[in-house]
Amino acid sequence: MEKNDNSNIGISFIIGIIGAFFLPKSLSNVSFFFGFAEYISANNGDYLLSIISGVIVGSLVVSIPKKSSLKTLMYVFGSLLLMNTVAYFGGTISEIEIIRRWVVTFSILCSGLLIYSINYFLRRKKLNE
Repeated sequence: MEKNDNSNIGISFIIGIIGAFFLPKSLSNVSFFFGFAEYISANNGDYLLSIISGVIVGSLVVSIPKKSSLKTLMYVFGSLLLMNTVAYFGGTISEIEIIRRWVVTFSILCSGLLIYSINYFLRRKKLNE
């Protein structure tokens, strides 16, 4: 593994962890600022923005490193899984917030796996030509 690829894996991991916590709230604040909150209900809008932010973060996590992108996605998913579980059972987070975090976590996983499989099949098709 090249030295540059190790730094890309670290950057991808940091983007995944930080993006999972800050991007949903940022998108929610931006939608409230531009007045989109009036057109959608509060809970559904937050969940929709959580899914969108998960898709953005998941695609970034998989597309930054050239190699080991699936391993990086699994590291991000496992870390978020552990942090959310500790926060919930530690009593520091409400049930509504943990549901929103789970939505973000699983949308990161699903979008990352989708982008990875698309990239895998495109690379495989390119090699067969």
